[in-house]
Amino acid sequence: MFPISCIPLPLLFLFACQGATTILDIQDSVFSSDSTTDSSQDSATGTPGDSDSPVDSANPNATFTLALFPDTQAYVESDAWAAHFAAQAQWVVDSRETEGIDFVSQLGDIVSHGGQDSTSPGNELEWNRAVAAMAILDAAGVPWSTAVGNHELDQVDVLGSGYTAWAARFGPETTGRFDGEAWFGGYTQNELSSWQTVRAGGVDFLLLHLELDVPDTTIAWAEGVMSAHPGWPTIVSTHSHRGPFSTPYLGGFGRNSLEEVRKSLLGPNPQIFLVVNGHHGVEQHGVVLNDLCHPVLEMSLDYSSREEGGMGWTGLLEIDPASGTLTRRTYSPVLDDWEEDADSAFTLEWDWQDRFSGESASTGEDDPAVTVDDYSSDSSANYTLSDSYGTGGSFEVRNGEMILVSAPNNTVAAVLTAPDQRMEVGQRWGVTNPTYANVMFMVSSVPHQPDGEDEYGFRFRRDGSDVLRIERYDSGTSLSGETSDPGGSITLWIERLSLTSFAFSVTQNDCGRRVEIGTYELPELVDHPSVYVGLQGFNSEGGESRFDDLRVAVAQD
Repeated sequence: MFPISCIPLPLLFLFACQGATTILDIQDSVFSSDSTTDSSQDSATGTPGDSDSPVDSANPNATFTLALFPDTQAYVESDAWAAHFAAQAQWVVDSRETEGIDFVSQLGDIVSHGGQDSTSPGNELEWNRAVAAMAILDAAGVPWSTAVGNHELDQVDVLGSGYTAWAARFGPETTGRFDGEAWFGGYTQNELSSWQTVRAGGVDFLLLHLELDVPDTTIAWAEGVMSAHPGWPTIVSTHSHRGPFSTPYLGGFGRNSLEEVRKSLLGPNPQIFLVVNGHHGVEQHGVVLNDLCHPVLEMSLDYSSREEGGMGWTGLLEIDPASGTLTRRTYSPVLDDWEEDADSAFTLEWDWQDRFSGESASTGEDDPAVTVDDYSSDSSANYTLSDSYGTGGSFEVRNGEMILVSAPNNTVAAVLTAPDQRMEVGQRWGVTNPTYANVMFMVSSVPHQPDGEDEYGFRFRRDGSDVLRIERYDSGTSLSGETSDPGGSITLWIERLSLTSFAFSVTQNDCGRRVEIGTYELPELVDHPSVYVGLQGFNSEGGESRFDDLRVAVAQD
């Protein structure tokens, strides 16, 4: 998790960079280093293994269920809260058969104060409590691994201080704790990354636990492991990935941001279908597309800022290759309760065979779309200007695009008010945003931006911080949902399923594949059989927002 002195922000902002990596031949996975503490230099040798590595062929489970222990740092600060950590582990043991749990991934920050004053009784107790909780899994033979975070460092948040206290308790080479386990595959020279295998549902799964900020050398090592297990559905666990804070968290040469990991690891390695992380003090999930236009689910979960360090909340993800479903649930053995919000309980359905074909994704049949306005000629008379949060905005059709110009701290909209140009039930409207910018696609009960009091609607927002957000005008503007921005030229889609139900999706135009984001209700629109469509732009300093190709598709029976 972030340092205790940080405060989670109410809105989620992600930052993008560009990066590159190199390919490492698995037979030559040796890096020289003068340092054994700075993981930006010291990385991968280890034991990458081969494609004949053993898996548990006797596993009777028809699905693969992964249990997730995020950020246990607050639990180990006291005996009272450490009972929550132990309760998580004991519940996994007790529920292993009924829930079909195959593996436990601890997502880092397993302790709070790392190796600082490691000889003092207080910090020694933190490590002892963490070891005792994970020993419950060991005693029952439950496979597990951990992804190191920033709080395991000998000096928290000081990269060069090393992970010696962590290695003494959890390092696979230093402790030998996984020696002889058929499911444990290998690790990097610095012990901070490792790989494991699980067989469930007749499928061999590969798990990669990668060190914080996933350095270039770790990416190369992970690619070597995957090359020895071609086509194996692969899960990446790492401490910090998706979330509201800038990455790389600790920085340093060769360490990678969220966007760099997507570009260098997730994009070119289509067998990776899932990334899980903690650290950010939130629950959120979203789907991004890899270089073959296949989906990759990203999930972030961290409960350590909640009451009593998280009350034992545990993530479960059940993967069913036969049906192609990925089902997320969240349980607290301390409260004996399931959490049911949209980020704690959801199901995705994929074509499993297509997803792991190794071929570019088939886009599938979609409803044909008719272009309402391609902005090849001046159609500005069909739109009405609407300002909010200040005045001074304008719009014009220029060079084949609709250009919105906002004044500083002003949200400007061009609302389509031409006759017979409204969204009705059964229609899906879309507009292209060719550049990464703060733009919004709006539906409204009135021919201007609604006020959320007696005027209602939605806006689908590309906010320029690597996030797509769905906001609802309903007694004010409220956050309804969000997902990752796939980058590049995209098309935002809003479909009216019924008078009150709207579905949101996005097409990454390089792929041509539309990804569903979510469906949301707005009961106040029940008396509005048609609603207005509008384009919005915002820039705190003022500036242009660009749109192209406003389209409408009608669902086919």
